[in-house]
Amino acid sequence: MVLSMIKFILKIILLSLCVSLQAQEIRIDELKVKCDVKNACEQQVFTFRSLKRTFSSPDHLHKILKLYVSNEGVKSLDYTLEKVDENYHLVIHMTPKPRIVEFDGVSFDKGDFEIPAVLPVREDDYFDLARVKQTKAILLELAKDKGYPKAKVQERVKRTKKGVVLGFDIEMGEPIIVAKININSNSEYLKNILQNIMGEYTDNPYDLSAIKTTLETVRNLFLQYGYYLAEIDIKSRVIGARRVYLFLNVKNTKLYTFYVKGVDKNKIEFIKKELSESLIGFKREMSLENIEQRVHELLQSYGIINSLVKIGRSEFKTKNNEENIVYKIEIEKGHKASIGTLSFKGNTFFSHKELKELFYTDATSLVSNHLHDPSYYEAFVEKLKKYFISYGFLSVFIEKPQIEYVPSSHTYHLTYKIREGMRTQISTIQFGELPEELREEILADMHNKPGKYFNPIAFEEDLTKITKNLKARGYYFAEIRNLNTPGIVNYKQDNAYVDININVYAGEKIYANEIIIIGNLKTKKSLILRELEIEKDVLVTSERIQNSQTNLLSLGIFNSVQISPVENDRSHTDVLVFVREKDFGFIELAPGIRTDLGAKLSMRINYNNLEGMNKKITFRGSINRRLNLNVLDEEREKEGKTLLEYDATVDYAENHIFKSDYDFTASVSKQRRRFFSFDADIQRISSGVSYDVTRWLNLSARYQLETISQFNASVDRDRGHFQIGSITPSIFFDFRNRSVNATQGASIGLSCEFANPALLSQSNDDLTIDYYKLINRNRFYYPFSQDVVLAVSTAFGIQENLANEKNASGEVRGYIPNIKVFRLNGADIVRGYEEDEINRLVSKQDIAEVEVNNRAYMANIKVEPRLFLSDTTMLGVFYDAGRIFVNEFKEDELRSSVGLSFKYLTPVGSLDFDYGIKLLRKRDADGTLDSPGRLHVSIGFF
Repeated sequence: MVLSMIKFILKIILLSLCVSLQAQEIRIDELKVKCDVKNACEQQVFTFRSLKRTFSSPDHLHKILKLYVSNEGVKSLDYTLEKVDENYHLVIHMTPKPRIVEFDGVSFDKGDFEIPAVLPVREDDYFDLARVKQTKAILLELAKDKGYPKAKVQERVKRTKKGVVLGFDIEMGEPIIVAKININSNSEYLKNILQNIMGEYTDNPYDLSAIKTTLETVRNLFLQYGYYLAEIDIKSRVIGARRVYLFLNVKNTKLYTFYVKGVDKNKIEFIKKELSESLIGFKREMSLENIEQRVHELLQSYGIINSLVKIGRSEFKTKNNEENIVYKIEIEKGHKASIGTLSFKGNTFFSHKELKELFYTDATSLVSNHLHDPSYYEAFVEKLKKYFISYGFLSVFIEKPQIEYVPSSHTYHLTYKIREGMRTQISTIQFGELPEELREEILADMHNKPGKYFNPIAFEEDLTKITKNLKARGYYFAEIRNLNTPGIVNYKQDNAYVDININVYAGEKIYANEIIIIGNLKTKKSLILRELEIEKDVLVTSERIQNSQTNLLSLGIFNSVQISPVENDRSHTDVLVFVREKDFGFIELAPGIRTDLGAKLSMRINYNNLEGMNKKITFRGSINRRLNLNVLDEEREKEGKTLLEYDATVDYAENHIFKSDYDFTASVSKQRRRFFSFDADIQRISSGVSYDVTRWLNLSARYQLETISQFNASVDRDRGHFQIGSITPSIFFDFRNRSVNATQGASIGLSCEFANPALLSQSNDDLTIDYYKLINRNRFYYPFSQDVVLAVSTAFGIQENLANEKNASGEVRGYIPNIKVFRLNGADIVRGYEEDEINRLVSKQDIAEVEVNNRAYMANIKVEPRLFLSDTTMLGVFYDAGRIFVNEFKEDELRSSVGLSFKYLTPVGSLDFDYGIKLLRKRDADGTLDSPGRLHVSIGFF
């Protein structure tokens, strides 16, 4: 008895100690990491340094260590806590996983086979035996599929100071050989085709996956020939240890032909295509009744009813002695039937006008044009039912429509009978233990409210809003605990009223404690912290987490970013930031042809994240030779002199330079380029700073010094050497939903380039360069629907020569160098025009032939409605207008065009194929009439 009492007391004391320890804060002031592998734990030691901090409890410490172990390449880990005075020393004993510094590929002792693009192991991951085992299994299965059942896979591991060089060797062994292929078919024609194609597999390894792929290709070929029910079965028999016989059986070898007459060619092809696909889908021969019914359905899809369809079936042998079944379909086309009257009976809440508008909203193309479409009539019943339900008529009943045909007018009268039933009103909405002040805020954002009529369709959205709004207010771990239970909505009094009981758990507002960053092998912690909108003691909201992820991904140095608070029962919690870094360098080589530059070869060498701070250095080089000289003036085009053009540029970019909020860029370039009336060698050096005031407002300024040597000029004025120093302040507003391939919003940009001698521009007896160049560029995107967007681009500019004093000879001291004068090309081209056509002034001179010693103006307008054909393709029609003016702007002299645009969308922009037609063709100074239009191929500009 005494012994039992002592044991009980000891248990109580031990439990009390555990509870006390569990609640006790632990401050780690010293950290020791003991590594089983010498010099192999530097990265882990670097990451573990953040463990020197205060933890709310031993359990808190244990949770954080588990996060480190799961993400930081730790094979095994144990730890001890040593209390020293009031603090603790943390001693970690660990075995690291080495990093795969190089993947040395897969080698085969026989042949060369394509391996999967993605394997479980890859460079820069940690060396994990489980993933190695998975990779071996995949490669072994690959070898077996190729006909090598006794293949062996062995990993090749070379350990270095930096990590592991990993590869795999496959010993294929002796293959199973396809000794013979027997083909059985009632059709000698199909049998011969199959023999010719499959012959290549005889006396070769039994590659079953390749054989099946080939057989599927052959079957598709048979379908194209009209053997719509053809199937190919494959069986095998192993002979001995290394030989296999294949038995191929071609079934259902009848040839089917549809002969259709009585409608236009397009409808004939459409009917034949749909009937053949129906035959393939049924996998059996269709009856004449089924074919007749299908033809009527297809005609009705064009709005044609009451057609007379006669179908005959005949069989004969082809010249290859094939059995051919011919369906002769004769159509006596009926009439296009329209929708006459549309009426509703039994509706008291909604007017006939409202329901009629609903009927035509988002209807099929036939119904939208008031044409007969029976498939839509029944589909509208469900649409109408949902509409009534959304207004609280939960027991509404709608009969199938009554359809009456009037032969004399070829119209259909439609009647929908409705029994509205009772509207369901919301009596109460309960939120469980949610605090009163939060209830009012949450209820204000909900569609359903007490006293209103219940909308179950909007209720699903309300439930999503509740947790979303709570997370936005800092209750990050908020949840609805009875989300999928039937008791959340309780109907009473024959559905006249409903009580809603939402058990909302908000928890405490969550504030950030420590920011735990994992995965940054090369990127400095300070860079990541700088991009986060979360810091110690800041409220954690879903918006801040989303913005932080967006900021980090936009740096372009991470493949993935995951940010999540570590769940616990306290108001302050650690926030885990897990990143996976990209390869920071790449080389890109791109040959191609452009309509303006001709044959082109470009190269780009890029390295990001210098010093772990996302500093970028890029080399861009290109050479091109024009395929025609029609962008040069007439004299230079007649000379026919070709010139190799080139551009070599080195760019440097650094965000938040000197730990400020300003981004810095610098560039050095050398270029040889052909212009309208001269060729030029251009050297530039520039630098600039930009500042993001908000997410939608950017301010920037750029200084540029360039020297220009012009040669091969048509006039003396364009020969010689120029030096231009300029500064360009800019302001940019960006309200677009995304910067690439935008579909909503607007962007507005304003810049002004100032060049004068104080900025190192040329100033001598021959020429003084002193001008400003003001440009406004705007883009607007208005979505009419999910698939239709109106895009508008406008650009306006004015430039003025400020060196307008006259010298002793009475000449103006300066002018704007030709290379700096407005010219419509690139983003400003008016589609449908050659460059020499659109840059012709009202006087019929090219802008390059005129000395601009006063003012010049530029205008460019593009209007383009766009239809998304898919996620990656877009079709648009456009109207463009624009022109260059000297001294006086005349809006009635703008040149314009219309055309068609096809765009292929990529993550970095769109590839555009635009064909424009001039609205008013004019003649040049020699009397030559402009071309009708032009095709443009370019990278999308807006």
